[in-house]
Amino acid sequence: MGDPVLLVERRQDVAVLTLNRPEVANVLNFELFFALTAALESLAGDDRVAGVVITGSGRFFCGGGDLRMLEGLQGEEPTRVMNQIRQAQRFALRLAELPLPTVSAVNGPAAGGGFDLALLPDACVAGESASFTSAFTAVGLVPDLGGSWLLPRVVGRSRARRLVLTNERIDALTALEWGVAARVVPDAEVVDSAVALAVEMASRCTRPALAEAKRALDAAEGQSLAESLEAAATVQAVLIAAPEHRERTKRFFEASAKRLSEV
Repeated sequence: MGDPVLLVERRQDVAVLTLNRPEVANVLNFELFFALTAALESLAGDDRVAGVVITGSGRFFCGGGDLRMLEGLQGEEPTRVMNQIRQAQRFALRLAELPLPTVSAVNGPAAGGGFDLALLPDACVAGESASFTSAFTAVGLVPDLGGSWLLPRVVGRSRARRLVLTNERIDALTALEWGVAARVVPDAEVVDSAVALAVEMASRCTRPALAEAKRALDAAEGQSLAESLEAAATVQAVLIAAPEHRERTKRFFEASAKRLSEV
């Protein structure tokens, strides 16, 4: 029995998910897709977890989809291929819907589906040796883990077309400049920095507010201002009645009173 394809550990109440196929650049196969989905579904209901970090073992973050897996789909009925891909894509939806801060810790090259995986979390921390390339069209495919939806929103339409259509590779500093990465740190610090960012995000948001803010930001792209305002009113009515809001408000007033007493 070989090593597990996904390692799960806790650091500072943050779940660190490590893609563990270093001998093949951590490429994504069905076993890894299913392991990621199961891990995220388990973490979604765990109140002891403050956030989630995704990284890769060895020198690579993720080299994309396993070409041997894709080769096995050649000659299959299109409907069967579509269903297989949809099963693999479940993890992307679970990650986007997770009511926790999520951070990718890109410790090396991120290509194809690995680039999509770097973009899917709420923030990306890149190591100095990290690089990003779409790579899908180079093997006659299109982004299928969210890249077509995410890239234009992150880098703009023109740069997204440039990255997808030319498969241009960008380094960590360019990723920072273009908004792909939130921070660039020495390679040895990438996971610790990502964990610290997840902890920081969790400390500044209540879990219900974070989950609803994620939904609102994603939905806003297809809404008018009036629709966005109406959605916010509906959600706000629920959040105002929630215990988390009352507790945070109480803390705010107590801290304000303490500051005033010290003046």
